[in-house]
Amino acid sequence: MLSCRTVIFGLSLSIAVVLLAACTSSPESVESTDAAADPVPFAEPPSRLGNPMVYTVFGEEYRVVSSSEGYREHGLASWYGRQFHGKPTSSGLPYDMYAQTAAHKTLPIPTFVRVTRLDNGRSIIVRVNDRGPFVADRIIDLSYAAARKLGMTEEGLTQVEVKALPPYQYLAWHADPAIQNAQPLSASASAAAAPASSPRREQFLQVGAFSQRQAAEHLRQRLSARLGSGVEIANSADALYRVRIGPLRGPEDVDRLRLALVEFGIDTIYLTQD
Repeated sequence: MLSCRTVIFGLSLSIAVVLLAACTSSPESVESTDAAADPVPFAEPPSRLGNPMVYTVFGEEYRVVSSSEGYREHGLASWYGRQFHGKPTSSGLPYDMYAQTAAHKTLPIPTFVRVTRLDNGRSIIVRVNDRGPFVADRIIDLSYAAARKLGMTEEGLTQVEVKALPPYQYLAWHADPAIQNAQPLSASASAAAAPASSPRREQFLQVGAFSQRQAAEHLRQRLSARLGSGVEIANSADALYRVRIGPLRGPEDVDRLRLALVEFGIDTIYLTQD
């Protein structure tokens, strides 16, 4: 389980394993992968998941940049494949080993980048939708399809240049220098800074909102049968019946529940507070 700080509720449970050595197994059929065209970059909103300002993995702190504009870096690329196929990424979308995607530690999700292999000049475009690789000197983790087109599936690692492409991605805090320069507080510092009289706000995962209570109750019963206690219906000022899970004990609860919900067929969740 990843150890997270500040506001990171979208990291993939597979990240901790992705940072290990790149996978060396290959699919039985690769013709469609080799023939696939590069994705065409297009403007899309930032992902609701996977874009915290600051997060921590294995004691190392990472700060997500507020914009992909101007990003260019040289370093090692790795790849991940079959064992993660269909599992959720940091963006909440399932990993597709046959799509040209990638994991990056600090670029906004999603961002389109061009990856160029330095020793043979092969170049591809990928869409960053995951976090990683959390190994020294590695700057990007490619999907199987992307790695195959670069010709690196046998060696596992290769030197590349990664360059962000327009239209560039901008996160909500891009235009606010005060927010960009804010330093994350430790848990003890946060507690010391909070007024003694401030009540602790409980957090929940909202998994559905319905105009009819019967529909909300149906989902609550199905989730309760799978997850046990902690699934409830909350009324709101907008007259909707909101199905939510909680209260949560911390980010580790979110990671655990998100994976269970994706397997249950629910891939859109929201963090709420009381």
